[in-house]
Amino acid sequence: MPTASLTLHKYLPFAALYLLFNSVGLPMGLLYTTALAPLLYFWVIHAGSKRVLKPFLLLSFPFLVAQVSHGIASPLLYLRSYVLIGLVYVNAYAFYVALKNIKTLSRLFEQVTMLNFFLTVIAMLLRYTPGRELFWTDEINLNTGQHFSRLTLLVYEPSYLAMLLTPLLIFFLYRLILGPSLRRFGYFIMVAVPFVLSESYGGFAIVSAAVFLSLLAYFRELIKRRSVLISGVLLCVIVVLVLGTDNPISKRTAEIIAGKDSSTLSRTVFSYYLSFRIAALRSLWWGVGFGQSKVLGESIVATETIGFQTAVIPNAIAGTFAELGLIGVLLRLAIEIYLFFRTKVRSNCYRMAMFVAAFLFQFTGSYVTNIAEYVIWILAFTPTFPEMNIEFVKQSAKRMVAARHT
Repeated sequence: MPTASLTLHKYLPFAALYLLFNSVGLPMGLLYTTALAPLLYFWVIHAGSKRVLKPFLLLSFPFLVAQVSHGIASPLLYLRSYVLIGLVYVNAYAFYVALKNIKTLSRLFEQVTMLNFFLTVIAMLLRYTPGRELFWTDEINLNTGQHFSRLTLLVYEPSYLAMLLTPLLIFFLYRLILGPSLRRFGYFIMVAVPFVLSESYGGFAIVSAAVFLSLLAYFRELIKRRSVLISGVLLCVIVVLVLGTDNPISKRTAEIIAGKDSSTLSRTVFSYYLSFRIAALRSLWWGVGFGQSKVLGESIVATETIGFQTAVIPNAIAGTFAELGLIGVLLRLAIEIYLFFRTKVRSNCYRMAMFVAAFLFQFTGSYVTNIAEYVIWILAFTPTFPEMNIEFVKQSAKRMVAARHT
């Protein structure tokens, strides 16, 4: 097993809380980081940030006015949901401030990865014991009746685990591609094992697309590195072997492609259908209001067979459309595109991959208050890992080529 620095990173306790224990013992949807938001707010203020809540209040005010004028089904739930979204915003802001001040982010990634892998080993040892219920989720495909187990660890849902691990998986994959070594390969395996065991095929597809598209964007620069070419060939061979043989991964992949996977259908087709039906009850432009989809969607879920047991929409864009309408969706996309150019995402291959991953996640899953998705967005929009800046990679490739000719 790779060894990280013996000195524990000062942000390791918070990183471990976020990645490993954030929902342990809490009701569905509540996280410890969310409960700590008031303390994080004062920490951000103490760190020098001013008017932290101003952007959130300014952007949400027009929706408050429009939605109240169209009528609120449950004012109390509306208030609670608005406060919850505000707390998630504070969480994201605090992460952004911390990220700007971290000088050794790679060491933090290494240490929290080791902790996560240690927990994964415990889960694998308990796989066939009564203790398996702590770490594994048993599911059944509603269309085929097939039973399967997915690694959950201590979070509430396997796909959420995959989303949490996405920044780590892509980071260690890129670091391995740009500078292969046994140590870097070890860290990549420590993240890849729990990611694969979560059986989040949507997550796997998104990570694959993010890596492929970001590599394609810098093809000229990266192809000059022999390690990139070798890594690309190996990855293609692994994918072909996995999908071309008879195993649980290839079987479920075939079901997803054939449109027979109930989990995938719920997060995509059914989510958009339900969100449209809900938004139409008040306003397609402004939506039904914060948290109101749970109330107004119950009657739709109860009377129509659309793959849902509750009116909680497992799709960020669909959830945004239901509660904030078409204006909310357009505003969300406009902010993402603006920040893409404003923060020069394309200057760094890791940030580019983070942007693609977050952009795809919001259309195929996630939810409006998902802090894991916002963490990926922040990693995309914040300058990190200068060794993955495309200019640095280009200069490094030139030095390697020059060295070969001397």
